[in-house]
Amino acid sequence: MKFKSRKNIVFKLMTLFFFGISSFSIYRIFSGGIENYEFEMAEILLLLCTLYILWTYFGTQYELNKTELIYKSGLIRGKIKIESINEVETNKNVWYGIRPATAINGILVKYKKYDDVFISPKNEEKFVSKLLELNNKINISKN
Repeated sequence: MKFKSRKNIVFKLMTLFFFGISSFSIYRIFSGGIENYEFEMAEILLLLCTLYILWTYFGTQYELNKTELIYKSGLIRGKIKIESINEVETNKNVWYGIRPATAINGILVKYKKYDDVFISPKNEEKFVSKLLELNNKINISKN
């Protein structure tokens, strides 16, 4: 089962800001012709950053199958065996570690002995209930 990531207002505004600035550069390139345009390093970096943010905005998702939790968010990708998940903290706000998330609040998935990943599925309740269906030994804590 696939779950889209929830996007909070901060991430939406950041995406809109970078897209707006990049659109101005793209307009300048096409209005004068690409053969007459001299690229500056700052514009190239800005376009690359914008493409990455758009990739993250539209491509962040989580998938639960019978054996794994698979997460994808831009270059951040990974798999966690569901049997290794021991705790899930909901309504969490984490600023460290692996964050394939597009929202400030979300779910902290703790697995193995000391590993964790922060995700932000759009429907947290449905995600947690599906996770419990697959492994009912997971401890759920709400903050």
